[in-house]
Amino acid sequence: RYEPPTPEDLFHFITKETPATFHLGKLIQCQVFDFARKLPTPSQLEAAQPEKDEATGILKCPLCHTERFHHVKE
Repeated sequence: RYEPPTPEDLFHFITKETPATFHLGKLIQCQVFDFARKLPTPSQLEAAQPEKDEATGILKCPLCHTERFHHVKE
C-alpha cells in the first residue's frame, strides 16, 4: 500500500538532515533555481505611496521594497 511522503520525509530526502543533525543556527547550503512573484493589482498600484527613510532621506517603494529613489518622479 502506497502512502505519500510526509513533509518531514520530503525534508529528509532533499537535505539528508534528521532532527538530530538539524538545529537552529546551522548553515545549510542550497541553490535557488527560480522564484515566483505576483504582479500588483491595479488597486495596489493606485494606493502605493513611497515610504521615506528619515535617516537617509531615500524613498522606498512599498511594492518592490527598492530603496534608491530620491524623488517621487523617479
